[in-house]
Amino acid sequence: MSIICRENLIEKLEKYFPVPIAQSEVQYPPVLFVYGNQSTGKTLVLKKFLKTSQIKETFINCQEYNSVRGLLEAIINRSQWLITENEDYVKIDSIHSFMDRLLDINEDDGSFVIVLDNAENLRNIDVNLMRTFFNLQQITGLNISVVMISQLPFEKFHSKSGDLRPNILHFPSYTKDEIVQILISDFSKSMKYLKKFEKVDQRSYEDYIQIILSVFYKACKDLTELKFVCMKHWDVYWQPVIDGTIDQSDSQKLWRNISKSLKNGLSTLYLRTLEESSNASSKIKVVDLPYYTKGLLVAAFLASYNPLKNDKRLFVKHHGKQTKRLQTINKNAVNFDKATLTLGPKTFTVDRLLAIFCAILDEKVGITTNLISQISTLVNLRYLSYVSGENNVIDGVGRLQCNITQDKASQLSYNIGIDIKKYISSF
Repeated sequence: MSIICRENLIEKLEKYFPVPIAQSEVQYPPVLFVYGNQSTGKTLVLKKFLKTSQIKETFINCQEYNSVRGLLEAIINRSQWLITENEDYVKIDSIHSFMDRLLDINEDDGSFVIVLDNAENLRNIDVNLMRTFFNLQQITGLNISVVMISQLPFEKFHSKSGDLRPNILHFPSYTKDEIVQILISDFSKSMKYLKKFEKVDQRSYEDYIQIILSVFYKACKDLTELKFVCMKHWDVYWQPVIDGTIDQSDSQKLWRNISKSLKNGLSTLYLRTLEESSNASSKIKVVDLPYYTKGLLVAAFLASYNPLKNDKRLFVKHHGKQTKRLQTINKNAVNFDKATLTLGPKTFTVDRLLAIFCAILDEKVGITTNLISQISTLVNLRYLSYVSGENNVIDGVGRLQCNITQDKASQLSYNIGIDIKKYISSF
């Protein structure tokens, strides 16, 4: 088995999960913690390795479950060797019934791997769940290995006792040379999906990859996104060759022809644009924002149209006893509605924006560089504008202003399941 640029990691997996003649001769590690940034091949490598090695495995995406019962039932019912022919669906009521189910199986079926993808979600399901998986092999006496895949390092999985010590395998981000190698290796696959591939050879495609990376690599190192960018801009790049206006060997002219398109694409990186046209002559670009980016934009609107002194009352669930009478609050709301929407949006800091963003979402969100980079994206789209401190975004002291309307904010909040009326006094 070979996966490009991941050969050394496959060799490490072979040491953890060797495949002898008799499976019983090998003891799997109780827990293997695999982590790395997004689009580094963690899930792909593990799926192909376990399938090629013919090791019994059950893949579970932890994002799909928010309860202990649902997660444990999925593990049992997706493991065909753990259920009998007469059972259509096995119900698991608790961790104890899950353990009892494992203790009842034959030793011949007791050697397998449970893979928990997006394992960081386990922290939000149950505090005892992590310890259960860590002690699974010891309690059952079976050769069961739990592989946890996460984008976070294990230090983020806090344990008070500190006795949870798994085997750790790190998937580093791809280097620029490795990304070039991977994208070029997809040349034959790309020909099936990309349009206007007439008269193209691999050398021309390599030149195109180098042009794409010269523009986008500093801003984006996500392999999946770079593949999308390559497919998105290919037609514009190769059209002059089809028309006969530019020779395919003249990379300089091809670069000058596509530079404007790439510049526009850089400003909408990580976004998806849909072209809607009411007639043949007019086209309007509608930007489809990711979920968290929509949440940031709604939070920016709330920060612009809510006074700072009201943040505790609006965004903190247990903010203490409210002493004002209801009539006074309603009167202030009417006055605030007229004054605020007339005077326009106020400025706010990045720290306040992120605090409101975390407060209005029901789930726990980590403040990562990818999330903060979405602020720059919203600025490029002119949904937000800097007032001061443009170079101090990371420090949280930069000041911004929201440029979207009340109707736009209401639409965005509806799309992501947030009732904006609860968080602003002007409604």
